[in-house]
Amino acid sequence: MLYAVAIGASVYSAATAQNAIISNPEKDSSDVLQTISITAIRKIGIPFTEISKQEIQQSNKVQDMPYLLQNTPSVVVTSDAGTGIGYTGMRIRGIDQTRINVTINGVPVNDPESGGVFWVDMPDLASSTQSIQIQRGTGTSTNGSGAFGANINVQTNAIRATPYVESYNYAGSFGTLKNTLQLGTGLIDNHFSFDARISRLQSNGYVDRASASLNSYFLSGNYSNGKTSVTFTAFQGKEKTYQSWNGVAQDSLLTNRTMNVYTYDNQVDDYAQAYQQLHIIHSFTPKYSTKSYSLFAYTTLFHTKGKGYYEEYKENQYLPDYKIAADSVGNTLIENSNLIRRKWLDNDYWGINNSVRYIKNKHQIWLGLNYYLYQGKHYGEVIWSQYANNSSIRHPYYADSATKKESNNYVKYMYSINDKVVVYTDLQLRGVNYSFLGYDAQNLSSYQKVNYLFFNPKLALTYAINATHSLQLQTGIANREPIRQDLINSTPTSRPKAEKLYDLELGYSLHWRKKLVLHTTFYSMDYKDQLVLTGQINDVGAYTRTNVKNSHRRGIEIDAKYSISNKWQLASTVSLSSNKIQKFREYVDDYDLGTQKINDYTTTNIAFSPSIISYLGITYQPMVNFSIQLQNRYVGKQYLDNTNNVNRMLASYYTADLHVHYDVAISKKYPIQLRASILNITNAKYANNGYTFSYILGQKQTTQNYYYPQATTSFLVGINVLLN
Repeated sequence: MLYAVAIGASVYSAATAQNAIISNPEKDSSDVLQTISITAIRKIGIPFTEISKQEIQQSNKVQDMPYLLQNTPSVVVTSDAGTGIGYTGMRIRGIDQTRINVTINGVPVNDPESGGVFWVDMPDLASSTQSIQIQRGTGTSTNGSGAFGANINVQTNAIRATPYVESYNYAGSFGTLKNTLQLGTGLIDNHFSFDARISRLQSNGYVDRASASLNSYFLSGNYSNGKTSVTFTAFQGKEKTYQSWNGVAQDSLLTNRTMNVYTYDNQVDDYAQAYQQLHIIHSFTPKYSTKSYSLFAYTTLFHTKGKGYYEEYKENQYLPDYKIAADSVGNTLIENSNLIRRKWLDNDYWGINNSVRYIKNKHQIWLGLNYYLYQGKHYGEVIWSQYANNSSIRHPYYADSATKKESNNYVKYMYSINDKVVVYTDLQLRGVNYSFLGYDAQNLSSYQKVNYLFFNPKLALTYAINATHSLQLQTGIANREPIRQDLINSTPTSRPKAEKLYDLELGYSLHWRKKLVLHTTFYSMDYKDQLVLTGQINDVGAYTRTNVKNSHRRGIEIDAKYSISNKWQLASTVSLSSNKIQKFREYVDDYDLGTQKINDYTTTNIAFSPSIISYLGITYQPMVNFSIQLQNRYVGKQYLDNTNNVNRMLASYYTADLHVHYDVAISKKYPIQLRASILNITNAKYANNGYTFSYILGQKQTTQNYYYPQATTSFLVGINVLLN
């Protein structure tokens, strides 16, 4: 019965862990959660990777969450500062962060307007994480913004039966420091428990001045009895990072690859994000019942609060654009000025998730009803201007508020035909209403509204040939609305259409003699009206994304683990893919003519979609408390745009990291963990992200490429003290 608890993000929440304790009061909740999560998704044929608590603890040192996932199939990570600390991101199957749905305890994390996930606002979240599940393809219906190729479900720590105090401390190259203290009461009177964490992380960055000062806390309290569990979780991240968003120009990579064009001493991003979640789970199944059914109800209430700004020094700005009148110096009229501005975002995100799970014999049904409300305030201030006329400090120059409402309802049904065959269906209806300050049909600034209604069906089939071999088949449709920038910089005439994805996944799994575990997935993801950058200027003079009629991603993913012996283990992932746009039109600004030149292409590669991504991990463990691991990664070439131009490309790269773990036990209850890592031991000089743009001037086309160089060889040491 328990294997069904974690199907779909709707019940993949903190309440899941509590339900495990309710159902198995004598068993450790993390073991139960891990078992039911993996078994559930495997039974319905969804391609996924599960990262356990033990694996998280092995990988979690100082880098942000994306770097904990970089050894999983089809994942490429990015870092603006070059160290994996600060502004980081990832792509899965070439799919960017705005299209990857992320939830924490079933609560949506993606920004409702931009679709992005800002891991920098959740520093050291991994220290409070029980498990991470990555679903590739359309996956199961989840909460929050529409998943468009991948889901990431983060489950925070489960209840621990005994009290504990743990201290984690790291220091390394580029001024890297991390200190984490976490503690918990364990179970009190078999009903209550409380957990807390506080973290501090600092780095100077590899790129000049790309510093990061990150702080966070995590609090959780739980009450449970035989029928009901209530968990309140609150956590917050506060970041102050020096901007390194512009990357490094291509001609500077060989001479000064750490160059940062920003030199103003307070060119920072300063932002805080706080999460509050209340999870309630109740079992309606009689404790002593002969009836063969179970009924569970789940409710989650949440509020996410974000507020902060980024500050910029801007040269030669046109004052009327900032609502500052031209100034006069003597007989000279001053219309342009150097100035410092702050752009603010102040937002609130409320929501409620409701679901019911019913199990009887071979049948399982889930019903979900979810509603979300987002309110965002965007505004700007000029805090200093060289020529300011009669303006004052913190002079406001724009204000824009936006509201987004969303309903997300689904029904899921799983039927075990027999011991070998399981069928799963998933029907989701998602409605979106977004109000924002944009442009009307007359190209005048005014508040606009858009409405979307999406139907996202999914079907999966699993066939267990025997205990060693099994096959999985899944097909699904996903729809997704344009993001904020697509909408505010267009009129109803030029407004882009929603995107649609048709997904087909065929999987094969092998479990051989407890030595080899192999999962292979063949996938075909066909897009209609995918939004891509083309360089085109629309009717409001903005560069926005444009729908391309037909495009696809097709490939194979292999995920394998093999135990050579008790001392030697291998882990490997290989992703091979073909990612194409059938017809692509590029627009290049022609400054000589004041127009745009059009270039047409046929069957081009989709930007940032390498055809090969691979990982090989070799672990040697001569003793229980001592291990050495060599991690090797290779990422094939990536194009910076969709033109297949080899002069606009990220070169392929290979990197290797070496990790040494040694545990010293003062006693069985008080272990000390010693950690040492050498990152990028081959001293590879590579970039994992970038951008490009072109223009025509003086009858000559110029292309400018910018890259985000990553750190060369660096070192990290740590000492962790665990009092359990």
